[in-house]
Amino acid sequence: MHHIASPDTYLHALRRIVKPRGRVAVIDYRDAWPDGHESMKYTEAQLDSWMRDAGFGRLEAHDFLDGLFFVVYR
Repeated sequence: MHHIASPDTYLHALRRIVKPRGRVAVIDYRDAWPDGHESMKYTEAQLDSWMRDAGFGRLEAHDFLDGLFFVVYR
């Protein structure tokens, strides 16, 4: 998501092409960014909001990846 210029536009388009009961998984940095790319950082709450606005619901989340969030939406 951090390389996408307009997450809202992208996610609404994604919603249209994901099959019924299809899933979208997002894995990204939770806190510190390597190489100082803090300007590209977004929070898990921001991601939830973008996904909800695009019509996705949070299905599950995992915390087994150190320093990363891993969230699945449907």
